[in-house]
Amino acid sequence: MDDLTKNQKYVILQLYKEYLSNYSSGKNQNPNYFPDASYIKHLFSDRFSDDELDDILLSLLHKEYITGYKDEDSVSEFGVSDKTIIYMENKFKNGLKDILTFLSNFM
Repeated sequence: MDDLTKNQKYVILQLYKEYLSNYSSGKNQNPNYFPDASYIKHLFSDRFSDDELDDILLSLLHKEYITGYKDEDSVSEFGVSDKTIIYMENKFKNGLKDILTFLSNFM
């Protein structure tokens, strides 16, 4: 993850946190599926404009931290890549607890 900006790291961590939350709650058939950028906008409050979030998601797609489809100006039908999940599992051994602690450093 050394090739990511601070904002890109923040977004991928939030996506991974959402994936873990979905997975542990069992509420989603596919916990690693996000239909589009607007679906996750609530995770970032007002931290990013729509255009900024779209640009970050496109960069994450290009760098293969997420998988999905490139739309005109954003991504759709995306999820955290296996490469990213493996990295996160190794970095955050305690799952959500470690991620929340790490994310608090971004605030």
